Amino acid sequence: GQFASFGKNKVQYAEFEWQKMESEHFDVYFFAEEEVLAAYAAQMAERQFADLEMKFAHTVKRRVPLVVYSSHIYFEQTNIIPNILPEGVAGFTEYLKGRVAMPLSGSYPDFERVLHHELVHVFTFDRIARVMERHSILDFRPAPLWFTEGLAEYWSSEWASFGDMVIRDALFARRLVPIAQMTYINGTYQMYKEGESICHFMADRHGEDVFEQLFENWWRAETFAEIFEITTGESLEKFDKSWQYHLHKHYLPDIADHDPPNELAKARTKTGFNIKPEIAYGDSVGFYHFRNDQGYTQIVRSRFDGGESEIVHTHNLQMFSG
Repeated sequence: GQFASFGKNKVQYAEFEWQKMESEHFDVYFFAEEEVLAAYAAQMAERQFADLEMKFAHTVKRRVPLVVYSSHIYFEQTNIIPNILPEGVAGFTEYLKGRVAMPLSGSYPDFERVLHHELVHVFTFDRIARVMERHSILDFRPAPLWFTEGLAEYWSSEWASFGDMVIRDALFARRLVPIAQMTYINGTYQMYKEGESICHFMADRHGEDVFEQLFENWWRAETFAEIFEITTGESLEKFDKSWQYHLHKHYLPDIADHDPPNELAKARTKTGFNIKPEIAYGDSVGFYHFRNDQGYTQIVRSRFDGGESEIVHTHNLQMFSG
Protein backbone atom coordinates (compact mmCIF):
# COMPACT_ATOMS: atom_id res chain seq x y z
CA GLY A 1 0.00 0.00 0.00
CA GLN A 2 2.92 2.38 0.56
CA PHE A 3 3.49 2.72 -3.19
CA ALA A 4 -0.08 3.86 -3.94
CA SER A 5 -1.15 7.48 -3.92
CA PHE A 6 -4.49 6.87 -2.16
CA GLY A 7 -6.59 8.93 -4.56
CA LYS A 8 -4.25 11.93 -4.69
CA ASN A 9 -4.28 14.00 -7.87
CA LYS A 10 -1.16 15.42 -9.44
CA VAL A 11 -1.76 19.17 -9.42
CA GLN A 12 -0.08 21.42 -11.98
CA TYR A 13 0.31 24.87 -10.47
CA ALA A 14 2.23 26.44 -13.34
CA GLU A 15 1.70 26.65 -17.08
CA PHE A 16 4.94 25.68 -18.77
CA GLU A 17 5.86 27.10 -22.16
CA TRP A 18 8.31 24.49 -23.34
CA GLN A 19 11.30 25.20 -25.51
CA LYS A 20 13.66 22.73 -27.18
CA MET A 21 17.44 22.74 -27.45
CA GLU A 22 19.17 20.19 -29.67
CA SER A 23 22.63 18.72 -29.19
CA GLU A 24 24.24 15.88 -31.12
CA HIS A 25 22.34 13.10 -29.31
CA PHE A 26 19.78 14.86 -27.13
CA ASP A 27 16.60 16.89 -27.40
CA VAL A 28 16.62 19.00 -24.25
CA TYR A 29 13.22 20.34 -23.19
CA PHE A 30 13.02 23.31 -20.84
CA PHE A 31 11.14 26.53 -20.28
CA ALA A 32 12.58 29.98 -20.84
CA GLU A 33 13.83 30.58 -17.30
CA GLU A 34 15.90 27.40 -17.51
CA GLU A 35 17.95 28.10 -20.64
CA VAL A 36 21.25 28.22 -18.74
CA LEU A 37 20.43 24.93 -16.97
CA ALA A 38 19.40 23.35 -20.29
CA ALA A 39 22.69 24.33 -21.94
CA TYR A 40 24.63 22.93 -18.98
CA ALA A 41 22.59 19.70 -19.04
CA ALA A 42 23.17 19.26 -22.79
CA GLN A 43 26.93 19.70 -22.36
CA MET A 44 27.08 17.23 -19.45
CA ALA A 45 24.84 14.71 -21.24
CA GLU A 46 27.06 14.68 -24.35
CA ARG A 47 30.18 14.17 -22.22
CA GLN A 48 28.54 11.28 -20.38
CA PHE A 49 27.12 9.83 -23.60
CA ALA A 50 30.66 9.48 -24.96
CA ASP A 51 31.79 7.83 -21.72
CA LEU A 52 28.95 5.29 -21.81
CA GLU A 53 29.50 4.52 -25.51
CA MET A 54 32.93 3.21 -24.53
CA LYS A 55 31.74 1.32 -21.46
CA PHE A 56 28.81 -0.37 -23.22
CA ALA A 57 30.65 -0.82 -26.56
CA HIS A 58 27.38 0.44 -27.97
CA THR A 59 25.70 3.64 -29.11
CA VAL A 60 22.10 4.73 -28.78
CA LYS A 61 21.07 5.70 -32.30
CA ARG A 62 17.76 7.34 -31.45
CA ARG A 63 17.66 10.85 -30.06
CA VAL A 64 17.23 10.92 -26.29
CA PRO A 65 14.60 13.31 -24.87
CA LEU A 66 15.93 15.04 -21.74
CA VAL A 67 13.47 17.14 -19.72
CA VAL A 68 14.99 19.46 -17.12
CA TYR A 69 13.33 21.41 -14.33
CA SER A 70 14.89 24.24 -12.32
CA SER A 71 13.32 23.05 -9.07
CA HIS A 72 11.76 19.99 -7.52
CA ILE A 73 8.40 21.82 -7.18
CA TYR A 74 8.19 22.05 -10.99
CA PHE A 75 9.50 18.49 -11.40
CA GLU A 76 6.69 17.13 -9.20
CA GLN A 77 4.16 18.54 -11.68
CA THR A 78 5.50 16.52 -14.63
CA ASN A 79 2.97 14.64 -16.76
CA ILE A 80 5.58 12.33 -18.27
CA ILE A 81 4.51 9.69 -15.76
CA PRO A 82 1.27 9.66 -13.73
CA ASN A 83 2.93 8.79 -10.42
CA ILE A 84 3.02 11.24 -7.55
CA LEU A 85 6.70 12.23 -7.18
CA PRO A 86 7.79 12.78 -3.56
CA GLU A 87 10.65 15.06 -2.57
CA GLY A 88 13.24 12.29 -2.44
CA VAL A 89 13.08 11.32 -6.13
CA ALA A 90 16.09 12.86 -7.87
CA GLY A 91 15.18 11.85 -11.42
CA PHE A 92 13.73 9.03 -13.50
CA THR A 93 13.97 7.32 -16.87
CA GLU A 94 10.65 6.54 -18.53
CA TYR A 95 11.08 3.46 -20.69
CA LEU A 96 8.05 3.71 -23.00
CA LYS A 97 9.50 6.65 -24.94
CA GLY A 98 12.96 6.63 -23.37
CA ARG A 99 12.56 10.05 -21.75
CA VAL A 100 14.80 11.23 -18.92
CA ALA A 101 13.40 13.83 -16.50
CA MET A 102 15.16 15.45 -13.57
CA PRO A 103 15.25 18.63 -11.48
CA LEU A 104 18.16 20.73 -10.29
CA SER A 105 18.57 20.00 -6.60
CA GLY A 106 20.72 23.08 -6.02
CA SER A 107 23.98 21.17 -6.55
CA TYR A 108 25.48 20.92 -10.02
CA PRO A 109 27.75 17.96 -9.05
CA ASP A 110 24.67 16.07 -7.77
CA PHE A 111 22.78 16.98 -10.95
CA GLU A 112 25.64 15.64 -13.06
CA ARG A 113 25.83 12.39 -11.06
CA VAL A 114 22.08 11.74 -11.29
CA LEU A 115 22.11 12.53 -15.02
CA HIS A 116 24.94 10.03 -15.48
CA HIS A 117 22.96 7.46 -13.46
CA GLU A 118 19.86 7.93 -15.62
CA LEU A 119 21.82 7.69 -18.86
CA VAL A 120 23.18 4.31 -17.75
CA HIS A 121 19.52 3.21 -17.67
CA VAL A 122 19.00 4.58 -21.19
CA PHE A 123 22.00 2.64 -22.50
CA THR A 124 21.09 -0.53 -20.58
CA PHE A 125 17.57 -0.61 -21.98
CA ASP A 126 18.73 0.13 -25.54
CA ARG A 127 21.63 -2.34 -25.40
CA ILE A 128 19.36 -5.21 -24.36
CA ALA A 129 16.66 -4.27 -26.88
CA ARG A 130 19.12 -4.10 -29.79
CA VAL A 131 20.74 -7.46 -28.91
CA MET A 132 17.35 -9.15 -28.75
CA GLU A 133 16.29 -7.51 -32.02
CA ARG A 134 19.48 -8.63 -33.75
CA HIS A 135 18.70 -12.24 -32.86
CA SER A 136 15.02 -11.94 -33.81
CA ILE A 137 13.76 -12.37 -30.24
CA LEU A 138 10.62 -10.33 -29.66
CA ASP A 139 10.16 -10.61 -25.91
CA PHE A 140 12.07 -8.13 -23.76
CA ARG A 141 14.01 -9.66 -20.88
CA PRO A 142 14.69 -6.94 -18.31
CA ALA A 143 17.69 -7.12 -16.00
CA PRO A 144 17.04 -7.57 -12.27
CA LEU A 145 16.58 -4.28 -10.46
CA TRP A 146 19.62 -4.76 -8.18
CA PHE A 147 21.79 -5.11 -11.31
CA THR A 148 20.38 -2.15 -13.27
CA GLU A 149 20.53 0.20 -10.28
CA GLY A 150 23.84 -1.22 -9.07
CA LEU A 151 25.43 -0.74 -12.50
CA ALA A 152 24.00 2.79 -12.74
CA GLU A 153 25.54 3.63 -9.37
CA TYR A 154 28.84 1.92 -10.28
CA TRP A 155 29.25 3.81 -13.58
CA SER A 156 27.99 7.18 -12.36
CA SER A 157 30.09 7.76 -9.24
CA GLU A 158 32.99 6.51 -7.15
CA TRP A 159 32.40 4.19 -4.21
CA ALA A 160 31.94 6.41 -1.17
CA SER A 161 32.15 6.08 2.61
CA PHE A 162 28.35 6.14 2.87
CA GLY A 163 28.24 2.92 0.84
CA ASP A 164 30.79 1.43 3.23
CA MET A 165 28.56 2.42 6.13
CA VAL A 166 25.46 0.76 4.65
CA ILE A 167 27.23 -2.49 3.73
CA ARG A 168 29.18 -2.67 7.00
CA ASP A 169 26.05 -2.04 9.05
CA ALA A 170 24.10 -4.71 7.13
CA LEU A 171 26.95 -7.17 7.60
CA PHE A 172 27.42 -6.55 11.33
CA ALA A 173 23.65 -6.60 11.96
CA ARG A 174 23.32 -9.82 9.90
CA ARG A 175 20.95 -8.09 7.50
CA LEU A 176 23.09 -8.46 4.36
CA VAL A 177 20.81 -9.87 1.65
CA PRO A 178 22.26 -12.45 -0.78
CA ILE A 179 21.66 -12.07 -4.51
CA ALA A 180 19.12 -14.90 -4.57
CA GLN A 181 16.91 -13.02 -2.07
CA MET A 182 17.45 -9.47 -3.35
CA THR A 183 13.77 -9.08 -4.27
CA TYR A 184 13.02 -8.79 -0.53
CA ILE A 185 14.74 -5.38 -0.47
CA ASN A 186 13.79 -4.25 -4.00
CA GLY A 187 13.90 -0.48 -4.37
CA THR A 188 15.55 0.22 -1.02
CA TYR A 189 18.75 2.18 -0.54
CA GLN A 190 20.41 -1.00 0.73
CA MET A 191 19.59 -2.68 -2.60
CA TYR A 192 21.26 0.18 -4.50
CA LYS A 193 24.43 -0.07 -2.41
CA GLU A 194 24.53 -3.88 -2.44
CA GLY A 195 24.05 -3.80 -6.21
CA GLU A 196 26.89 -1.30 -6.58
CA SER A 197 29.13 -3.43 -4.35
CA ILE A 198 28.31 -6.52 -6.42
CA CYS A 199 29.20 -4.70 -9.65
CA HIS A 200 32.55 -3.63 -8.18
CA PHE A 201 33.28 -7.22 -7.18
CA MET A 202 32.10 -8.52 -10.56
CA ALA A 203 34.52 -6.21 -12.39
CA ASP A 204 37.41 -7.12 -10.05
CA ARG A 205 36.74 -10.84 -10.43
CA HIS A 206 35.93 -11.12 -14.14
CA GLY A 207 37.34 -7.93 -15.66
CA GLU A 208 35.83 -4.55 -16.46
CA ASP A 209 34.48 -5.84 -19.79
CA VAL A 210 32.26 -8.41 -18.03
CA PHE A 211 29.27 -6.06 -18.33
CA GLU A 212 29.74 -5.64 -22.07
CA GLN A 213 29.93 -9.44 -22.40
CA LEU A 214 26.81 -9.94 -20.28
CA PHE A 215 24.78 -7.68 -22.54
CA GLU A 216 26.17 -9.32 -25.67
CA ASN A 217 25.03 -12.73 -24.34
CA TRP A 218 21.61 -11.48 -23.19
CA TRP A 219 19.76 -13.28 -25.98
CA ARG A 220 21.25 -16.67 -25.11
CA ALA A 221 19.19 -17.36 -21.96
CA GLU A 222 16.04 -16.24 -20.16
CA THR A 223 17.35 -15.55 -16.66
CA PHE A 224 20.18 -13.40 -15.37
CA ALA A 225 21.68 -16.39 -13.54
CA GLU A 226 21.90 -18.34 -16.81
CA ILE A 227 23.34 -15.37 -18.71
CA PHE A 228 25.92 -14.82 -15.98
CA GLU A 229 27.08 -18.45 -16.05
CA ILE A 230 27.29 -18.51 -19.86
CA THR A 231 29.37 -15.32 -19.78
CA THR A 232 31.73 -16.02 -16.87
CA GLY A 233 31.73 -19.82 -16.56
CA GLU A 234 30.79 -19.36 -12.89
CA SER A 235 27.39 -19.98 -11.35
CA LEU A 236 25.68 -16.95 -9.85
CA GLU A 237 25.26 -18.90 -6.62
CA LYS A 238 29.01 -19.47 -6.32
CA PHE A 239 29.71 -15.84 -7.22
CA ASP A 240 27.22 -14.72 -4.56
CA LYS A 241 29.02 -16.74 -1.87
CA SER A 242 32.39 -15.38 -3.01
CA TRP A 243 31.08 -11.81 -2.84
CA GLN A 244 29.80 -12.32 0.70
CA TYR A 245 33.12 -13.93 1.72
CA HIS A 246 34.97 -10.94 0.24
CA LEU A 247 32.83 -8.55 2.29
CA HIS A 248 33.52 -10.51 5.48
CA LYS A 249 37.27 -10.39 4.84
CA HIS A 250 37.12 -6.68 4.01
CA TYR A 251 34.91 -5.41 6.83
CA LEU A 252 35.16 -7.82 9.75
CA PRO A 253 38.76 -6.82 10.63
CA ASP A 254 37.29 -3.42 11.56
CA ILE A 255 36.02 -5.07 14.74
CA ALA A 256 39.61 -5.60 15.91
CA ASP A 257 40.16 -1.84 16.25
CA HIS A 258 36.64 -0.45 16.33
CA ASP A 259 33.83 -2.11 18.24
CA PRO A 260 30.42 -2.00 16.52
CA PRO A 261 27.96 0.52 18.01
CA ASN A 262 25.81 -2.18 19.66
CA GLU A 263 28.82 -3.09 21.85
CA LEU A 264 29.41 0.49 22.97
CA ALA A 265 25.95 1.98 23.27
CA LYS A 266 22.30 1.16 23.69
CA ALA A 267 20.07 1.34 20.62
CA ARG A 268 17.51 4.14 20.78
CA THR A 269 15.69 3.04 17.61
CA LYS A 270 14.31 -0.40 16.88
CA THR A 271 12.38 -0.03 13.62
CA GLY A 272 13.51 0.57 10.05
CA PHE A 273 16.68 2.19 8.70
CA ASN A 274 17.49 5.30 10.76
CA ILE A 275 19.90 8.08 9.72
CA LYS A 276 20.82 11.75 10.25
CA PRO A 277 19.94 12.33 13.92
CA GLU A 278 19.63 15.94 15.09
CA ILE A 279 19.09 17.42 18.55
CA ALA A 280 16.50 20.20 18.66
CA TYR A 281 17.20 23.29 20.78
CA GLY A 282 15.05 23.26 23.91
CA ASP A 283 14.13 19.56 23.65
CA SER A 284 15.92 17.76 26.49
CA VAL A 285 14.18 14.39 26.17
CA GLY A 286 14.18 13.63 22.45
CA PHE A 287 15.97 13.90 19.10
CA TYR A 288 14.86 13.94 15.47
CA HIS A 289 15.95 11.74 12.56
CA PHE A 290 14.96 10.14 9.25
CA ARG A 291 13.54 6.62 9.29
CA ASN A 292 12.88 4.46 6.24
CA ASP A 293 10.43 1.68 6.99
CA GLN A 294 8.69 -0.51 4.38
CA GLY A 295 8.95 2.07 1.61
CA TYR A 296 8.03 5.07 3.76
CA THR A 297 10.55 7.71 4.75
CA GLN A 298 9.51 9.46 7.94
CA ILE A 299 10.78 12.30 10.10
CA VAL A 300 10.64 10.84 13.59
CA ARG A 301 11.12 12.14 17.12
CA SER A 302 12.69 9.47 19.32
CA ARG A 303 13.30 9.62 23.05
CA PHE A 304 16.72 9.43 24.72
CA ASP A 305 15.28 7.00 27.28
CA GLY A 306 14.26 4.56 24.55
CA GLY A 307 10.56 5.32 24.87
CA GLU A 308 8.09 5.14 22.01
CA SER A 309 8.94 7.20 18.91
CA GLU A 310 6.60 9.79 17.43
CA ILE A 311 6.18 10.26 13.67
CA VAL A 312 6.42 13.95 12.80
CA HIS A 313 6.04 13.63 9.01
CA THR A 314 5.75 10.71 6.63
CA HIS A 315 5.87 10.21 2.86
CA ASN A 316 6.81 7.41 0.50
CA LEU A 317 10.10 9.16 -0.23
CA GLN A 318 12.84 7.36 -2.11
CA MET A 319 16.21 8.80 -1.25
CA PHE A 320 17.78 7.92 -4.57
CA SER A 321 17.25 8.31 -8.33
CA GLY A 322 15.08 6.05 -10.42
